[in-house]
Amino acid sequence: MSREKSLVRFLRRAGAWAFQLLAAVWLASGGLWAQSPVAATTAATDGTQIKSIQQFWNLTPEQKSQPQDFAVDCTVTYFDPIWRILFVQDELGTGAYVPYGNNAYAFQAGEAITARGRFIPPIADFSFEHAVIAPRQGLPPQVLPATGEINTHTRFVPKLVSVEG
Repeated sequence: MSREKSLVRFLRRAGAWAFQLLAAVWLASGGLWAQSPVAATTAATDGTQIKSIQQFWNLTPEQKSQPQDFAVDCTVTYFDPIWRILFVQDELGTGAYVPYGNNAYAFQAGEAITARGRFIPPIADFSFEHAVIAPRQGLPPQVLPATGEINTHTRFVPKLVSVEG
C-alpha cells in the first residue's frame, strides 16, 4: 500500500478523534488568536518580508490594510486533505491553523516547507491560499509527548505533539 493511501486511511480512522482532541486543547488554552507571551520578532513595518507566524500576528490593523509579502519556513504538523485542515509550526516554534484555499500543493505531515507570497487585504488570517509552496531541507520540530500530560495542556498549544493510547 502506498504511503499516501496509508496516511489517508490512518487519518480517516484516527484523524477525527485526534483533531477533536487537539482542537479542544488548543481552544481551551486561548485558541488560535492568543499571542505568544514572548514575541520573537516585530511586525514588518518597513516593507520587509514577514518571516514568522508571530510577526504576522504582530501586524497592526493599518498594516493589515496594506499588502504584505511573506516568506515563512515551517513544518507541516497536521494535514487532512479530506477535511481541508492544515497546521504548521514555524522555526521559532509558533504553530497555527493555516487556511490554504485552493492551493494545489500536496502537503504532507512532517514535511519542511517554505511558503512565499503576498497577503492581500483585507488580511484576517495567516493563509497559504495564494502562496507558492516549496519543500526545503530542515529538521522537523521536536515532538513533545503528550500522553498523560493533558492537565499541562498550555505547553502544547503551539507545538507538534504525540499522543498514545
